[in-house]
Amino acid sequence: MTDSIKISFLRRSLLILAASITAALVAMSCTDTGAGPGAVRGVMDLRSWDPSVDEPQSLAGEWEFYWGHFLSEAEMTQKTIPVAMEYVKVPHIWTGTSFRGTSLPGTGYGSYRLKVLLKDTGGKDISSSCPDRKQLALKIFDSASAYTLYLDRKKIASNGVAATSEENAVPQEKPVIARFLPSSPFFYITVHVSNYHHRNGGLWKEIQIGSNNNISSLRRHKLAFQLFLAGSLIIIASNYLIMYLLGKKERGYLYFSIFTLLIAFRNLVIDEKFLMTLFPSLDYEIFIKAAHLSVYLPMPFLLLFFRSLYPEEVRPWHVNSLTIFTAIISSVVLVLPVRYYYWTLNLFFIGVAAAITLTIYIIITAIIHRRKWARMIAAVTVLFSLFVAHDILIYRSLVSETSLLPLGWLIFVLFHAYILSFNYAKSFKDLELVSGVLEKNNEELERSLDVLKNTQGRLILNEKKAVVGSLAAGLAHEIKNQLSTISYLEFIEDKFSEDEMVFVRFIYDSRDRISSLVNEVRALAKNEEIHYPLQLLTMKNVIDEAVVLARMDPDVSTREIVMEHGFTGELEINKNRIIQVLLNLIRNAAHAIADRENGRILIRTIQDNIQLKLEIIDNGSGMDNVTLQSIWQPFFTTKGDRGTGLGLDISRRIIEGHSGSISCISESGKGTTFTILLPLPDYSSVK
Repeated sequence: MTDSIKISFLRRSLLILAASITAALVAMSCTDTGAGPGAVRGVMDLRSWDPSVDEPQSLAGEWEFYWGHFLSEAEMTQKTIPVAMEYVKVPHIWTGTSFRGTSLPGTGYGSYRLKVLLKDTGGKDISSSCPDRKQLALKIFDSASAYTLYLDRKKIASNGVAATSEENAVPQEKPVIARFLPSSPFFYITVHVSNYHHRNGGLWKEIQIGSNNNISSLRRHKLAFQLFLAGSLIIIASNYLIMYLLGKKERGYLYFSIFTLLIAFRNLVIDEKFLMTLFPSLDYEIFIKAAHLSVYLPMPFLLLFFRSLYPEEVRPWHVNSLTIFTAIISSVVLVLPVRYYYWTLNLFFIGVAAAITLTIYIIITAIIHRRKWARMIAAVTVLFSLFVAHDILIYRSLVSETSLLPLGWLIFVLFHAYILSFNYAKSFKDLELVSGVLEKNNEELERSLDVLKNTQGRLILNEKKAVVGSLAAGLAHEIKNQLSTISYLEFIEDKFSEDEMVFVRFIYDSRDRISSLVNEVRALAKNEEIHYPLQLLTMKNVIDEAVVLARMDPDVSTREIVMEHGFTGELEINKNRIIQVLLNLIRNAAHAIADRENGRILIRTIQDNIQLKLEIIDNGSGMDNVTLQSIWQPFFTTKGDRGTGLGLDISRRIIEGHSGSISCISESGKGTTFTILLPLPDYSSVK
C-alpha cells in the first residue's frame, strides 16, 4: 500500500471516527439524566444490608419529589402528603424535566424524600452487635446549588442556605458527611434543594449510606488519592518548569508543565473538592468558574506540547483554532455568571470530540511518517479517551461508578513525562558524546597550536639567526682587517719591557677572542658546530686571567669578587673560549648585584670525581621561573637595548664543545648560581 493510499484511507477513517465521537458526545450533552433502580417509589429497602459488614450503599433510585414546596417538619414523617408529588430518579436534574405536565426551569426549589428500611434488630440498637460502629453516616457529594438534609425531622446536614427566594439563598458546593444514630428500623430522609445560581438545579449526585467508619474511611481514601495525584502532578510540573527555566529553552517542557499544573489543580476541585475544604469561605462563583477553567484551559497546552513532539504533523492552524475556541469559551466563563455560561459545557464536549479526533489524526499521521513514540502515544491516547468518555457518562449521570479520569490523567502525564525524560537523557548523552568529540578536537587543536607556535618560534629564530649571520659575515671581514693591524706589534716586541709585554699579550688574546667571537656568531646563525683546539692549562691561571680582564669593565671593577680555588690542576681546554664564557657570566653577575648594598660574586672550583665543578654565584636580584626557563633561548635578554640575548647561548655552545655542561639555579630576590661541569683530562691520551 503506497503512502498516498494510506493517507486517503486515513482521512476516510478519521471522518467516520470524528462523526461517531462527536455524535456520542453531543448525545451525552443532551441526554436526560437518570439513575438505575435502587429505591423504588420512594422506599429504599436495606433490610438485608448489614452496615457493620457490608460496604456503603448508594441511595440512588426513585425518590419522592415535591416541586415548589419545602416539606414542613410534620410532613417529613407523614405517610402521605396532600401536595403535588412525582417520583424521580436520583441523581436528578430538574432543569427541562416535566412535572405534572409542566417543563421545569433551572431556578426554583423543591423537596426530595426517601424512606429507608433497615434490618430489624428486635428493638435493639441496630449496631449493637458491633460496638465499634454505633453510628451510621450519609455521604452527600453536592447539589445545585444549596440544600438542607433532614433525618426524620432533625436537620443533620446542609450546604449553603436553601431558600424559597433568590435573595435568601446562599449557594455552596462541597462534600459533607452527616453522622446519625437511627432509633428505629426505618427513617425518612428529606432534602430541601434550591437553585438560583446554576443553570441546572436538583439533587444531581447520589447519596451513600454506610457505617461511620466505612464512610469516613472512604472519604479519607479518596482524599488521599486526590492529594497524592495532585502532589505527584505538581512535582512533575515543577521539575519540567525548572528544566525549562534553568536549562535550554525547550518550549515542550513549558507547555507540558503548564498542562500538568492545570490538571493538578483540576484534581483539587473535583470529587472531594479539597480546595473548598481548605477554603470553606471561598466564593461559590469563583470556585465553579475555576473548576470549569481547569477543564477548558489544558486543551491548547496539550496540543502545543504535541506540536513540540511532532512539529511537521501539528500545523499552526490546528493550534490557532483550538486556542481561539478555548479563549472564547473561557472568556464567557470569566464574564458571565454560572447559570448563564453553563451551556459552554455542551460546546466544550463538542470541542473535546474535535480535539480527540485531531489528536488521533496527528498521531496516526506520525505513525505513517514513522515518528518516534507515535505508536505508544496512540495507545495511551486511546486509553485516555476512554477515561474521558467514562467521566462524561458519570457527569451526565448515565453511570454511577467512580470516576477513572484522575487515574487516566496520571497515566497520561507519567507516560509523556517519561518521553520527555527519555529525550532529555538522550540529549544529555548526545551532548556528552559531542563534548567528548569537541574535547578531543580541542586537544588536537591545542597540540597543533603548540606545533605552530614552536614552528613559528623556530622560523623567527632562524630568521633572526639568518640576519645575525648575514651581519656577522659582513662585519667579519672588516673586523679582521682592523684586528690585523694589532699583528704589527710583533715587529716591535723588542721595544717593550717585560711588564709591558704582559699587556701586549692581553691585547693578542683579546684579538683572538674577538676573532673567535665573530666565528661563533657565524656558526650560531648556521647551526654549525665549532671544534676548538685544546691544550692542557692550569684552570686557576685561566680563571685569574679572566677576572683581571673582567675588572677592566667599569660595570665590574667596583664589584667584590671572591675566588675559592678548590682545584688547582690542569684541564684540556681552549683558553680564549673559556675566558669568553667566564667574562660573560661575571658581567651578568655584576649587573645582577648592581643595586645590592653588599653585593658579591663568588667563583669557586671543586673537583667532583672525574670532572671539574666551576660555580659563579651572586647574591643579586635573581630570576623567576618564567625567566629562568627562557635564558638559554637565543636572543632572549632581560637587559633591553643593552643586551643581544646571545651571550648565554654562545656560552652553552662553548661548554658543550668542551664535552661539558652548564646549568643555572636562581630564586627571585636571593641570587643566582651558574654551574659548569668540565671533564678532567685523560692523561694517557694527551700528547
